Amino acid sequence: MPILINEKIERVSQKTFYCVDEMIMKATFDIHNEMGRFYSEKIYHDELSYLAKQMGFNVQNAIN
Repeated sequence: MPILINEKIERVSQKTFYCVDEMIMKATFDIHNEMGRFYSEKIYHDELSYLAKQMGFNVQNAIN
């Protein structure tokens, strides 16, 4: 999955990084557990983007 960044990247503490990592990984595993493993990558990508936006992250989709 390509990652495009059009904003300034700020340093965060290790604690903040792990908190964000835990939130995103939890969402990723929840999606996989709910949907299974046979959907296209775009379906998973769109769902993770939606959930990340709901969590307050600024998400920009790179997959068409």
